[in-house]
Amino acid sequence: MVIDIECDRTCSVCSTNSTKGFTLVEVVLVLIVTSIIALPMGSVLNSASYNFWFKHRSHQYTANLDMVLERMAYYLGIVLSGRDLTVIRPQAIKMRTLTGEIVGFELDGDRLEMTVNFFKETALRKANIFNLTYRDENGEITEAPEKIRMVEIELGVSGDELGIIRRRVVNLWSSK
Repeated sequence: MVIDIECDRTCSVCSTNSTKGFTLVEVVLVLIVTSIIALPMGSVLNSASYNFWFKHRSHQYTANLDMVLERMAYYLGIVLSGRDLTVIRPQAIKMRTLTGEIVGFELDGDRLEMTVNFFKETALRKANIFNLTYRDENGEITEAPEKIRMVEIELGVSGDELGIIRRRVVNLWSSK
């Protein structure tokens, strides 16, 4: 037995011609739930973006440091002896290579400047560490130009929450 009850209300249960859609309360509830779910996702995405930026900058600085160290090693490798090196100050050096070129490296503020035959260019930006250690044939530190056989280069950048230092030891031409 089926009972058919009719009512004069226009609710969605009783009415066959009710309008389809959402009430304001339903929309607000959906927005609140979506916001609660999205809030932690925003911090995760922000953290991932920061980590990507940090790794990208770190890799970029490391690649630039390695490139400059290679250039310095090349020029130091074709210096005949320690007598061809001139230490201008602790963070500036000038050298005469076997090919007759005069090459200099100097830390000027936050830039490492390279000069080849009086042509000056910026080799590295944001550099603030540039140290040279001179060593004799036994690896001992020396300041006497005639005893210098190796040069230890320390080059680094810091800033932008980064701190990267690269080191390299280069033998002069006479010790090869």
